[in-house]
Amino acid sequence: MPTFAYVCPPTLNDCLKLLKENPGAKPYAGGTDLMVKMRDHAVSPQMLVDLKKIDKLKGIREDAEGNIIIGALTTHAEISESPVVLEKYPFFAHACRWVGSQQIRNRGTIGGNICNGSPAAETLPSLYILDARIHLESISSTRTLPIREFFCGPGKTCILPGEIVTAVEIPNISVEFSGSYHRQGRRKVVCIAMVTAAAMWRQDETSPSGMRFSIALGSVAPTVVVAKNAENYLNECAVCSDDVIEHAAMTALKDASPISDIRTTCDYRNDLVYVLTKRCLKDIICGGRELK
Repeated sequence: MPTFAYVCPPTLNDCLKLLKENPGAKPYAGGTDLMVKMRDHAVSPQMLVDLKKIDKLKGIREDAEGNIIIGALTTHAEISESPVVLEKYPFFAHACRWVGSQQIRNRGTIGGNICNGSPAAETLPSLYILDARIHLESISSTRTLPIREFFCGPGKTCILPGEIVTAVEIPNISVEFSGSYHRQGRRKVVCIAMVTAAAMWRQDETSPSGMRFSIALGSVAPTVVVAKNAENYLNECAVCSDDVIEHAAMTALKDASPISDIRTTCDYRNDLVYVLTKRCLKDIICGGRELK
């Protein structure tokens, strides 16, 4: 482990000042990814700025417009057990339950999971289809980015020097909708997913079927990808039959560009894209049942 300075500022403003004055500093949230990278000498920050005392970055709340604001330091365990998340977006709570082990979920944070930039992150496909927004702040400015614009490669984000993620916002959905999340790993628990998938429909009277679809896939490209070809096909269909679901699941392959690595092969990832997309669509269209 490299040598580093350690500070634990009591306020967000103190934290942002430290990051501005120390270019070699790195924010420290749960540390479940950062500590491993430091141990492996993948990163060597000169200073760790521990965020744990900053209450502004913690908790889950629903604002007056019905948007869900999740503080960057909120743990996966807290999200998975949150009454408001379970009520409004149970598939997102379900995704958070797949993160690592119980110990990791108790320590790891939503902000850290996003900033790690892994295309295999369990939370990201659900946040993509929910059109989540990332709140960022530095000592001199604040800004908000759509999550789909936040990532620029594996392990790479659009965070600027001196900036941190302060919250994740899930915009309120005022129409009827249904969402689902599926993943596949080499084991049932405590493993990085080989492929992840999330799908949602929202009521939309302008669509032939009355539903507008969103599909996101993880671990099949340098970043999480939106299955645009499958979405466009579904959004042009007047009826969502088994044949339509089958064709949409096959069409999702057009947006995937998987690789072979230590976890699995490119060909098996393509198979999983089809299988997991189909499972998600069956969940949200017919509750997992076969259509007549």
